[in-house]
Amino acid sequence: MNRQEHESQIKFENLIADLSNDFISENDNDTGKIIHRWMEKIAVTLDAEVSVLFLRHPKGDLFISDFWRKENLTEPVLYDPAQSFPYLTSAVLRGELVAVSSYKELPEEAAIDIQYLQ
Repeated sequence: MNRQEHESQIKFENLIADLSNDFISENDNDTGKIIHRWMEKIAVTLDAEVSVLFLRHPKGDLFISDFWRKENLTEPVLYDPAQSFPYLTSAVLRGELVAVSSYKELPEEAAIDIQYLQ
């Protein structure tokens, strides 16, 4: 691990420690506000453009619970993630972790997902 990767790792670990502490010590009962604040902090730390939180409905479907965009100029487009991202949705519903730094790293089975991510 080079110096830049090491510094990034430490920065991320500190961020997660702060997040955990925030949830433990928060007296505000509005967990949604805390989650949104941390979605933004994590996205900014990772230099992400968008952060989306999907939750699983008791029926098994996914839905968008929260949304943050770096350039918060428009409202998020609500859609059925299973239609736009069938590969990723099925992986998440199976409890799998999908971690890629670019949509180009997704497998061929994710062709529809890749199309929408482009």
